[in-house]
Amino acid sequence: MKKLNLFLRKSFGKKIDGTGLAVFRIAYCLVLLCEIAQMFYFRYLIFDKIPYLEPAEIDFGIPISIWFIAVVFILFGAFTRFFTILNYIMGLILIGSIHSFEYHVFYAYMGINFLLIFLPVSQCLSLDRLFKKLKYSNTTFTYNPSKTVSQLYYFIPPFVGIGLVYIDSVFYKLSSDLWLGGLGSWLPSSLPMITHINNSWILNQEWLIRSTGWITILFETLFLFVFFRKGFRIWVLILGMFLHLGILMQFPIPWFALTACAIYLLLVPVSWWKKLFSSKNDSPTL
Repeated sequence: MKKLNLFLRKSFGKKIDGTGLAVFRIAYCLVLLCEIAQMFYFRYLIFDKIPYLEPAEIDFGIPISIWFIAVVFILFGAFTRFFTILNYIMGLILIGSIHSFEYHVFYAYMGINFLLIFLPVSQCLSLDRLFKKLKYSNTTFTYNPSKTVSQLYYFIPPFVGIGLVYIDSVFYKLSSDLWLGGLGSWLPSSLPMITHINNSWILNQEWLIRSTGWITILFETLFLFVFFRKGFRIWVLILGMFLHLGILMQFPIPWFALTACAIYLLLVPVSWWKKLFSSKNDSPTL
């Protein structure tokens, strides 16, 4: 506990560039907008008591539209605090109203949406930053709001949106004979009604498939203990992206895969984002 307390204090006190947090905000909101648009398209199938025959008690098109608008404002970083609260409330109501199906990304959405209320995601690349800059600047002075945030803010979303989901998944995998045999991903990938493409030429490589299954269990088990360590961060990023891009190509759950990819962007070294978005006008002290 002393080591954990020391790590949290050190991470919270360390200030780093917040551009990566803004990139995560944009990527995550784009994925969430796709999920909400799909929910709107299939709203009768999802929310009706009997789809297209016995309607739901309310017209869910209106609250879904409100949720969509809230996420658009967060995407551009405008009035972020208000719309992150609205985003969480609408997500809680709408996802909580779905009884016809459930999948892992729901937990990630609710966890990340709650965190967005408190995370300084509008510190960079946002209209809120522009509004603040215009408010305090004048003809003789240009105000540049700080771009720095606590390093801890980079670690919290992966912990909640990926790490806790992985741990839940690991308990299931360790109780499954298929996963323990390395064939957990082989079975659904072999069913034509579940997959996008025919990968039988890969699925027939027994030891490749078994190794991939065992590596997945090991990776998900160790994620919580290594993702925040500087020496492991790049490797965790590469393996995580590879895993979820594989899910994106193979299975019809694209928003689950892309949500995880958006969160993994927080593991990209901050210096990379700083170099990519830096400009000659940036103050060297920021």
